[in-house]
Amino acid sequence: MALTCALRAASLAALVQLLGCVAPAPPDPRLARAEAFERVGSWPEAAALWTDVYATSGGRDVRAGLGAAEAMLSAGAPADARAILLDLTVRAPREARAFELLGRAYEALGDPRSALNSYRESVALDAASARAQARFGDLSLEFGDTEAGLAALERGVALDPSAPRPRIRLGLRLLELGRTDRAISALDGVLAGPEGTDEERLAAAVRLGPHAASAAWLAPVVAARPDDAVARRMLGEALLAAGRVPAALRELEDAAASDPGDVDALIALASALRLAGDAARARSILGHASALVLSSDERSRVEALLEVDTDADVEPVGEAETAPQEGGG
Repeated sequence: MALTCALRAASLAALVQLLGCVAPAPPDPRLARAEAFERVGSWPEAAALWTDVYATSGGRDVRAGLGAAEAMLSAGAPADARAILLDLTVRAPREARAFELLGRAYEALGDPRSALNSYRESVALDAASARAQARFGDLSLEFGDTEAGLAALERGVALDPSAPRPRIRLGLRLLELGRTDRAISALDGVLAGPEGTDEERLAAAVRLGPHAASAAWLAPVVAARPDDAVARRMLGEALLAAGRVPAALRELEDAAASDPGDVDALIALASALRLAGDAARARSILGHASALVLSSDERSRVEALLEVDTDADVEPVGEAETAPQEGGG
């Protein structure tokens, strides 16, 4: 009788296990503690716990390995992150996130070539990682692989068209390479909004040169920095390129008055005055510019403008009249 009961109990236990009714193992308390440390930014403590879980699993817990590496990178320990990620990429060679983090670790360690190779592996495994695409694109461009770099940056933009940062990065890179139309398409509507920074707007405008498109980028810079004569001059040049002569004159008058030694502002102002039909004052401004200490290029530009539309009836002007007028008209 006892043997029969024992057999029945064993059979019942086997049936319960077969049906999946056995209670799951309790969660590892170290996981919750590691996540709690992450939430408060205690990265060394989080890294230690994730590393302990990864080691206990014999390197099989991919989540713990990734958590340890991310925490190490956040804690400023890229060498430790690299060590665990090199182990993880061998154990889990299809884990794209591990290669992306390994790229970050190599970048932090000053090894961009190894970082590039890691990002290449990451995007090959998972083309949907916008960050990996962006870093692969940037580094490809730095190492001279222009088409692969631009393609990666454009894939990053396509993954999230509404995200401003990838578009700004792509646009600035395109400007560096002289791909003007594609750059303007990427930057249009983004740099003028709150997502762009003044430094990015100025960098884009400098790379583009006087162009109608940069007027919208520079207007927020001038609004935030009304005393920035260079930004105001660039805005005036952009407005002039857009054919908005009265608006350009206002900005260029202010720029030239703020810095009477800014030859670029004086030349731009003279050009705007000619377009506005005020050739006499344009020559006056250029006369003031020619009296400055100029580089050979600046002098050539001033003299070239002085030769344009020469008016024999224009009376010579005195020194006081050659200086740009204060204020904007």
